[in-house]
Amino acid sequence: GGVPRASKKAKRVVAGKEPGCKFFLLFHTGFARTDGEMRIPLAMMDKAFKNKKKKYRPEGVAALRFSPTVKDVAEISPRCSRDVAEISPPTVALASGEQQPWVGGDGRV
Repeated sequence: GGVPRASKKAKRVVAGKEPGCKFFLLFHTGFARTDGEMRIPLAMMDKAFKNKKKKYRPEGVAALRFSPTVKDVAEISPRCSRDVAEISPPTVALASGEQQPWVGGDGRV
């Protein structure tokens, strides 16, 4: 078992440098409100907050929405079954009001 070691030929990718990545953010889900929403203003987003080319509006906000769905957590982790929940992928609220899945810099949700 265990985690396999990366090969010496593996390419290292630094967060935020992936092709097509406009910005990225790191957060602890403990900051999500009880309704499952977490609002992140532009000023708190790495890379985007610099806004050197004025691509983003300063008042811009990403609204991430989490929908917790508790599965049989005892099967996942018997030791901490009271504390474990599966979280569905967050969505981003666009200025138009449209919802779309949050996609990470590598293109995965």
